[in-house]
Amino acid sequence: MIIKLTTENDIKAKNITIKQVGATTTILLKHIIAKYFITSLESTLFALGIYEDTGSLFTFSSTTKEDIDVLSYLFLLV
Repeated sequence: MIIKLTTENDIKAKNITIKQVGATTTILLKHIIAKYFITSLESTLFALGIYEDTGSLFTFSSTTKEDIDVLSYLFLLV
C-alpha cells in the first residue's frame, strides 16, 4: 500500500534544512538569530522547545553540542 503524504494544496518550501540535531528549535534558531532580535519571553519559549525535544535537558542520545550551544545563547538573553 502506498500512502501519499503530499497534496496539490501543500505550501512549497523555498529552502530545506536537514541537520542531525536533538531539537527542531535548534535549526529554527540558527536562522532566526541571524536576522532578528529575540526577546526574553521568546528566549524562554525557545528554551522550552529545546527542553522538550532533548528529553528534559539533554537526556536523549540525539542531543548534540549544537543544541547545547543554542541553549547557552538563549540563557544570555533572559
